[in-house]
Amino acid sequence: MRRVMISISKDHGKTWGSWKYRDLGEIGEYRKTVKTGPHGMGRQFVARIKVTDTVIADLIAASAMVELRE
Repeated sequence: MRRVMISISKDHGKTWGSWKYRDLGEIGEYRKTVKTGPHGMGRQFVARIKVTDTVIADLIAASAMVELRE
């Protein structure tokens, strides 16, 4: 099984959270959605992404659901 590793920074890359492993799907499963979270509060989120296997993997899009708090 191919997996993706995701690590999140809430301070623009100064410090990082632990790596979270998620299923990347099987070969030929082209429209796989990978979700992670929630990640709490922060102002400058950055994500690091690694694929565990030696395969070609393209990141087509990324999105975030953001809730503003005062």
